[in-house]
Amino acid sequence: MKKRVYIFILLTLFFAASGAVAASEWSAPKFLIGATHPSMIQDDNGVYWMAFNGAGQGGADIFLMNSTEGRVWSDPWPVTSNPADDRDPQIMQDSEGRFWMVFISNRMGKADLFLKRSDDGVSWSEAVQITTNPAFDSYPNTLIQDRDEVYWIAFTSNRAGSYDVYLTRSGDGVSWSEPSRVTRNESIETFPTMIQDTSGVYWLAFARQTGWPNKYDIFLMSSNDASTWSAPEKISRGAANNNYIDLIQDSGGAYWMAFTSERTGNEDIFVMGSYDGKTWSEPKLLSYNMIDRTRSFKCDYKTLMQDSQDLYWIVYGCAKKPEGLWYVTGRDLELNFSETIGVTTAVNTTFGEVLLTQLTTDTYPQGKPSYSFDGEKIVYTSRHDDAGDLWVMDSSGDNKKQVMSLASAQDFAAWRPDGMIIYSSKESGNWDIWVIDPISGRKGALTTDSSNQLLASYSPDGKKIVYVSDEAGSNDIWVMDSDTSDK
Repeated sequence: MKKRVYIFILLTLFFAASGAVAASEWSAPKFLIGATHPSMIQDDNGVYWMAFNGAGQGGADIFLMNSTEGRVWSDPWPVTSNPADDRDPQIMQDSEGRFWMVFISNRMGKADLFLKRSDDGVSWSEAVQITTNPAFDSYPNTLIQDRDEVYWIAFTSNRAGSYDVYLTRSGDGVSWSEPSRVTRNESIETFPTMIQDTSGVYWLAFARQTGWPNKYDIFLMSSNDASTWSAPEKISRGAANNNYIDLIQDSGGAYWMAFTSERTGNEDIFVMGSYDGKTWSEPKLLSYNMIDRTRSFKCDYKTLMQDSQDLYWIVYGCAKKPEGLWYVTGRDLELNFSETIGVTTAVNTTFGEVLLTQLTTDTYPQGKPSYSFDGEKIVYTSRHDDAGDLWVMDSSGDNKKQVMSLASAQDFAAWRPDGMIIYSSKESGNWDIWVIDPISGRKGALTTDSSNQLLASYSPDGKKIVYVSDEAGSNDIWVMDSDTSDK
């Protein structure tokens, strides 16, 4: 027999401990159009707009298409038609409903930033050159209007000798400031993306070259005025290359970042999130691009947005067949935070010196550890793949053993007093509660509901199981007998 328990404080503690919110899903990648370098927005009337690169007059031109629901799109029409290369468009709509588009063009003999404006998104003004420096100005990955109605463009330039991130601003979209240098590192810093959050803080993410020749990591900095910036903080982890970034804040206040990483062995699309802009979730793989590594075009340039229906969109260019723009969508996104278990160091506290001992040293993220009732064993989750698997080790950190390896996600493990392990699994499609014998590998499902059950743990006498379920429509705490034969 199971009972619903209304203990909302405990529910908050469960989720705070797990570092996760309600379970979520991303769609499978879908092909959109044969093109590159997408930029997507939804306007004030709910219409979706997509700007991108396509083949033009002797080089690349910029095209635009729109859709009322994001599924069926209009035929593309050219926004630029120039013998030179016009690339990397960024489109936005301002507070008065006008559309703006920034892009790079070599029509003056080298790469410079150009800007177009439109009242309806269909008919566009002549291109106006914004930068005129002899240097190479590129990757205008940001075009925004802040809450003071100031327009901002973030881009990359080598005008100071090395490639750094620059900002230029305008009060009317016509007259633009002399670009100001934001980053000052001898390494290449590129692919900048900037937002202003709901509290007025500006956030600027970019990729910095941290290894030769093509190792990049993602860095993030913040500012209250877009003039004085915090020191860049590295937020990507691991030895893989990470770049091609886009950053947003969603309607609930969470920050999301889509980026390209080679942690799969190919360039694939990942997404990660943060509640505060400082602590970021584990990256989630959204594409899987089994393409010959000798190809120069894999999954790279992308655009990330949340529409008025709270649906997230990531559109990206990929060499997956057919080659072109692909997209994924997601809703009620999950943030999974994983920590390496322990760090060997002495910490002075009010109660004296506490010794923290590192138990795992793998390159894969490990987290959510749970001691057995006798204190001899620890079960934990290790993300050797994107799904996550259950592992067991001695409390000393020795004798690590993988309990199971499935394509579906296994998470939130805890112990039964007799040495069995209770955990949540998506083996049946949604989150159900399972029990497994870590020695023999025999397992069985305790719940088979269409709802999600998570964070299960046994009472000390082993007779009751407490867990979280959305069976009644919202996440609540439930209790059931450990003997579930009457369910």
